[in-house]
Amino acid sequence: MLATPSSDVIDAFVCRRLREARLTAGITAATLSLRTGVSAKQISKFELGQNRIHISQLWLFAAALDRPISWFFEGAPTARVSSAGKNRQVEFFDALSQLNIAQIEIISRMAGALVAEARRTHRQARRHRRSGEADDRDLREASR
Repeated sequence: MLATPSSDVIDAFVCRRLREARLTAGITAATLSLRTGVSAKQISKFELGQNRIHISQLWLFAAALDRPISWFFEGAPTARVSSAGKNRQVEFFDALSQLNIAQIEIISRMAGALVAEARRTHRQARRHRRSGEADDRDLREASR
Protein backbone atom coordinates (compact mmCIF):
# COMPACT_ATOMS: atom_id res chain seq x y z
CA MET A 1 0.00 0.00 0.00
CA LEU A 2 1.31 3.43 -0.86
CA ALA A 3 -0.91 6.22 0.35
CA THR A 4 -4.01 6.22 2.50
CA PRO A 5 -6.75 8.77 3.01
CA SER A 6 -6.69 10.76 6.25
CA SER A 7 -8.12 9.20 9.38
CA ASP A 8 -10.83 11.90 9.41
CA VAL A 9 -12.07 10.74 6.00
CA ILE A 10 -12.17 7.10 7.10
CA ASP A 11 -13.81 7.99 10.44
CA ALA A 12 -16.54 9.96 8.66
CA PHE A 13 -17.09 7.09 6.22
CA VAL A 14 -17.44 4.52 9.03
CA CYS A 15 -19.85 6.83 10.87
CA ARG A 16 -22.04 7.08 7.77
CA ARG A 17 -21.94 3.30 7.40
CA LEU A 18 -23.09 2.90 11.03
CA ARG A 19 -26.14 5.04 10.32
CA GLU A 20 -26.78 3.17 7.06
CA ALA A 21 -26.61 -0.20 8.83
CA ARG A 22 -28.92 0.93 11.62
CA LEU A 23 -31.50 2.38 9.22
CA THR A 24 -31.31 -0.69 6.97
CA ALA A 25 -31.95 -2.87 10.02
CA GLY A 26 -34.99 -0.68 10.75
CA ILE A 27 -34.01 0.08 14.34
CA THR A 28 -33.74 3.28 16.31
CA ALA A 29 -30.65 4.57 18.05
CA ALA A 30 -32.41 3.71 21.32
CA THR A 31 -32.80 0.07 20.25
CA LEU A 32 -29.17 -0.11 19.14
CA SER A 33 -28.27 1.39 22.50
CA LEU A 34 -30.08 -1.39 24.32
CA ARG A 35 -28.30 -4.01 22.20
CA THR A 36 -24.82 -2.55 22.69
CA GLY A 37 -24.78 -0.64 25.95
CA VAL A 38 -23.65 2.50 24.09
CA SER A 39 -25.96 5.44 24.84
CA ALA A 40 -28.36 6.62 22.13
CA LYS A 41 -26.85 10.11 22.44
CA GLN A 42 -23.36 8.69 21.80
CA ILE A 43 -24.65 6.68 18.82
CA SER A 44 -26.15 9.89 17.42
CA LYS A 45 -22.80 11.67 17.86
CA PHE A 46 -21.06 8.80 16.06
CA GLU A 47 -23.53 8.90 13.18
CA LEU A 48 -23.15 12.66 12.83
CA GLY A 49 -19.36 12.31 12.82
CA GLN A 50 -18.97 14.34 16.00
CA ASN A 51 -17.09 11.55 17.79
CA ARG A 52 -14.83 8.76 16.56
CA ILE A 53 -15.87 5.15 16.97
CA HIS A 54 -13.48 3.04 19.02
CA ILE A 55 -12.79 -0.36 17.43
CA SER A 56 -14.34 -2.21 20.37
CA GLN A 57 -17.52 -0.15 19.95
CA LEU A 58 -17.53 -0.87 16.23
CA TRP A 59 -17.27 -4.55 17.10
CA LEU A 60 -20.38 -4.18 19.32
CA PHE A 61 -22.26 -2.37 16.55
CA ALA A 62 -21.27 -5.00 13.99
CA ALA A 63 -22.53 -7.79 16.23
CA ALA A 64 -25.76 -5.96 17.09
CA LEU A 65 -26.43 -5.17 13.42
CA ASP A 66 -25.41 -8.67 12.26
CA ARG A 67 -22.64 -7.44 9.96
CA PRO A 68 -18.95 -8.29 9.74
CA ILE A 69 -16.71 -5.43 10.79
CA SER A 70 -15.29 -5.35 7.28
CA TRP A 71 -18.72 -4.21 6.00
CA PHE A 72 -18.19 -0.82 7.66
CA PHE A 73 -15.11 -0.29 5.47
CA GLU A 74 -16.47 -1.61 2.17
CA GLY A 75 -16.33 1.17 -0.38
CA ALA A 76 -14.18 3.35 1.85
CA PRO A 77 -12.06 5.90 0.02
CA THR A 78 -8.63 4.57 -0.73
CA ALA A 79 -5.61 5.91 -2.52
CA ARG A 80 -3.64 3.51 -4.69
CA VAL A 81 -4.19 0.46 -2.51
CA SER A 82 -3.18 -2.70 -4.28
CA SER A 83 -5.75 -5.47 -4.53
CA ALA A 84 -3.46 -7.61 -2.34
CA GLY A 85 -3.42 -4.83 0.26
CA LYS A 86 -7.18 -4.46 0.08
CA ASN A 87 -7.61 -8.22 0.50
CA ARG A 88 -5.39 -8.14 3.60
CA GLN A 89 -7.51 -5.33 5.04
CA VAL A 90 -10.73 -7.26 4.45
CA GLU A 91 -9.19 -10.41 5.93
CA PHE A 92 -8.01 -8.43 8.95
CA PHE A 93 -11.42 -6.92 9.66
CA ASP A 94 -13.17 -10.24 9.07
CA ALA A 95 -10.78 -11.82 11.57
CA LEU A 96 -11.55 -9.05 14.06
CA SER A 97 -15.24 -9.83 13.79
CA GLN A 98 -14.50 -13.35 15.07
CA LEU A 99 -12.90 -12.08 18.29
CA ASN A 100 -14.51 -11.25 21.60
CA ILE A 101 -14.47 -7.76 23.10
CA ALA A 102 -11.52 -8.50 25.43
CA GLN A 103 -9.43 -9.68 22.48
CA ILE A 104 -10.41 -6.58 20.47
CA GLU A 105 -9.32 -4.38 23.38
CA ILE A 106 -5.93 -6.12 23.51
CA ILE A 107 -5.40 -5.58 19.78
CA SER A 108 -6.49 -1.96 20.10
CA ARG A 109 -3.96 -1.35 22.90
CA MET A 110 -1.25 -3.09 20.87
CA ALA A 111 -2.00 -0.91 17.85
CA GLY A 112 -1.90 2.19 20.04
CA ALA A 113 1.48 1.12 21.43
CA LEU A 114 2.82 0.55 17.89
CA VAL A 115 1.68 4.00 16.79
CA ALA A 116 3.20 5.60 19.90
CA GLU A 117 6.51 3.79 19.27
CA ALA A 118 6.54 4.89 15.62
CA ARG A 119 5.95 8.51 16.67
CA ARG A 120 8.66 8.28 19.33
CA THR A 121 11.13 6.85 16.80
CA HIS A 122 10.25 9.58 14.30
CA ARG A 123 10.79 12.31 16.94
CA GLN A 124 14.13 10.78 17.96
CA ALA A 125 15.31 10.62 14.34
CA ARG A 126 14.28 14.24 13.81
CA ARG A 127 16.15 15.34 16.96
CA HIS A 128 19.18 13.35 15.87
CA ARG A 129 19.18 15.02 12.45
CA ARG A 130 18.87 18.45 14.07
CA SER A 131 21.72 17.78 16.50
CA GLY A 132 23.86 16.58 13.58
CA GLU A 133 23.09 19.80 11.74
CA ALA A 134 24.05 21.80 14.84
CA ASP A 135 27.33 19.86 15.13
CA ASP A 136 28.12 20.64 11.48
CA ARG A 137 27.47 24.37 12.08
CA ASP A 138 29.69 24.33 15.16
CA LEU A 139 32.51 22.71 13.18
CA ARG A 140 32.18 25.25 10.35
CA GLU A 141 32.20 28.17 12.78
CA ALA A 142 35.22 26.76 14.68
CA SER A 143 37.18 26.36 11.46
CA ARG A 144 36.77 30.03 10.54
